[in-house]
Amino acid sequence: MEVPTDDKILGAATAVPARRQRVVDCCRSYDNKVHCVDASNGKEVWTYETDNYINGSPSVSGGNIIFGGCDGMLHVVSLANGKKIRSMEIGNYIAGTAALDGDLAYVGHYGNEVVCANIRTGKVIWTYRNRQFPYFSSPSVTPDRVVLGGRDKQVHCINRQTGKGIWTFRTRAKWIAHRLPVTARLL
Repeated sequence: MEVPTDDKILGAATAVPARRQRVVDCCRSYDNKVHCVDASNGKEVWTYETDNYINGSPSVSGGNIIFGGCDGMLHVVSLANGKKIRSMEIGNYIAGTAALDGDLAYVGHYGNEVVCANIRTGKVIWTYRNRQFPYFSSPSVTPDRVVLGGRDKQVHCINRQTGKGIWTFRTRAKWIAHRLPVTARLL
């Protein structure tokens, strides 16, 4: 199946079961849009446009898709019709995919921070900052921790409730988007 866009698509689409037993794919593009297409025939269901590139794949929760972009916003959009529910100012480019648990979204960004935001209320819960290096990877979430790699050549482990750092682990290279799987559960 081909999905026509006005620019390149990097990475994978997010497949989601939808009404009438069909599956839709939500993919993002450098045309500043999320494209929702019917997976059975490739026909466009809807598009949602932002003010800049979208790098990370959309995440899904409660009938909504959640994604960040180079516009510095965390977007919450209805999966059913592509209408904006809300956008939250995060402040800098979001290159990775948001990790979700209930109403909470976790993202790292180019402004050297990791953010926990409530997608229902639109409020930032906490912000973690360790050093002057951006976070391009997608977080992994456990019941009590958030783990992601940074461009500082370290893996960061953060307390999920407080946003305080627990530990860091030195690696040999910078972490880039999608190195840690969003759905991973760490033991």
